[in-house]
Amino acid sequence: MNEIELEVFFGKERNRDYSTANRPGLWKKYKTGLICPKYQPDALGNISIVQLVEKYFPKTATWMSHPFWDVLSFREMDLDELKVIFYSLKQEIREQIVYDSRVKGRMFWRRDVDNEDLFVHLAVIDDIDAATALLALIREAEIRQDQYLHKHGLSCLCICINTISDPVIVALKPQIQKLIEDKISYYKYNALDGSNRCEPLPKKVIRSLWRGYYIADFVDEDEDEYSRS
Repeated sequence: MNEIELEVFFGKERNRDYSTANRPGLWKKYKTGLICPKYQPDALGNISIVQLVEKYFPKTATWMSHPFWDVLSFREMDLDELKVIFYSLKQEIREQIVYDSRVKGRMFWRRDVDNEDLFVHLAVIDDIDAATALLALIREAEIRQDQYLHKHGLSCLCICINTISDPVIVALKPQIQKLIEDKISYYKYNALDGSNRCEPLPKKVIRSLWRGYYIADFVDEDEDEYSRS
């Protein structure tokens, strides 16, 4: 079903006289991320849209509350928020990035690892938690002002998304890729020649990431080579 059909279907579940004229474009706003569907019943006790969808499509609520969507957003995050995300991941992924939280009084919770190798390792794990970890590590690189790792992380993120075989993610892959491309297009990187210029990555470079290229593949080449396909 498209967004209009979804809006009518679930609208009529609440009110038989429902029409899209009541709240036009609601599901399109969900799809584009302009608004977020409510998780809890309203003040009158009416079931939320998330609960209603869960009734027909079990386990969708779990996906909607996954931290992947939050860290993919444009919302600014600090290290404390990233720490919470890291510790929410599955143990086999979490333990590669952070120390055991059960040890009290630990000041330095982040493992001292080779982040470049960590990115490559996470990129080939068939799990949405791996993609979430990569997004959080990209955020960390931004906070630490590490431009190289930031680019490297984005390259590995695209590989990881292509690796994931979960049917829910596969169905959403075109939308996820669009969100990621929008996010990459938003970033502006400092020129490598030491000048004061900063500019976004060329669109053809961004599109090449879905074919397994790394941004670093283009770094040492002439600007004309950015048109490589």
